[in-house]
Amino acid sequence: MRGRRCRKIVAWLWLGVGLLIATGSASCASRPSEDPGRQASVTAGTDSLPPITVRRTGGFAGVDDEWVVDVRGAWVSTDTAGKRRTGQLSATEVAAVRALATDPRLTAEAGRRTTPTTCRDAFEYAVTVGATRIRYADCPSDAGRPRATIALVSLLRQATA
Repeated sequence: MRGRRCRKIVAWLWLGVGLLIATGSASCASRPSEDPGRQASVTAGTDSLPPITVRRTGGFAGVDDEWVVDVRGAWVSTDTAGKRRTGQLSATEVAAVRALATDPRLTAEAGRRTTPTTCRDAFEYAVTVGATRIRYADCPSDAGRPRATIALVSLLRQATA
């Protein structure tokens, strides 16, 4: 428990440092680019994402993995062993994640009634998008699976692989 909490604190600290660096360079990013072929980075405002956290636990091996994506598309991934990876979503990935993260179905899925899973050793997901929190078991035979949330998790897992 203590190691997981420390990993979480370190991940949030790195995320904060990344945000500080990104915020400090925002004035540079708002200037016209000297290289018109260069793709512009994501800026705050309408291009930003809601903060997203995905936590996957359980399964046969007892995993505890976490993905955190900030408002600019920078991500931090921490696996069960504490191995940490970082990266940046591309502009195309940010657009796709934004479309799913702002999908009104997420709010409906957060308010749905959950029932016990019919699968043994299924992964359990806790997904937070802004202030919305959705939980589900990754069991294909369960009824009422949160399709929009599953699509978001799948996209993030692919983009951060």
